[in-house]
Amino acid sequence: EKQFIDGSQFPDQRETDIYDQSATHFLLADSDAPEQLIGCFRIILAGPPAFPLENEFNFNLDIKTRRHTAEMSRMIIDPKYRGNNSELFRSMIKTGYLFCRQHQARYFIAGVEQYLWEKFKQLGIGAEALQPGHWYMNGFVIPFYMDWVKTEAYYAHAAPQYFNFLQVPT
Repeated sequence: EKQFIDGSQFPDQRETDIYDQSATHFLLADSDAPEQLIGCFRIILAGPPAFPLENEFNFNLDIKTRRHTAEMSRMIIDPKYRGNNSELFRSMIKTGYLFCRQHQARYFIAGVEQYLWEKFKQLGIGAEALQPGHWYMNGFVIPFYMDWVKTEAYYAHAAPQYFNFLQVPT
């Protein structure tokens, strides 16, 4: 759709990188039509190579923080399911949150396009920019981080219903 990569460089139609084998990949399906794949993303836990976001945006997390960090990347949602579908977005955040809790990852980093950054703010998600965004793979991307402990404290007080939603495994 946005031609993030040159498809001709991947004759088998499988673009991979060094993180794919150790990442956990998530597939999103339409609850009304479970056979309909509507999106995917991956989460990478801290390991020896730097996170892809660190490489692309040329920053390094400090060693103490890095050990307890996970990165979400390669988030793709079918255009038919984008827009005002807050439930889908909240479900993705919840999945990331539960996965991070399960793996003792207090911090969460990702790079998002401007419209998703605005969506985060709309939903009251406590994300903080790591640095100003820049043009990356045909889109303006903002690298951000979240501290799940601070996020939990915020929602427990400001939005207890959403906090309870986050706590219940799916």
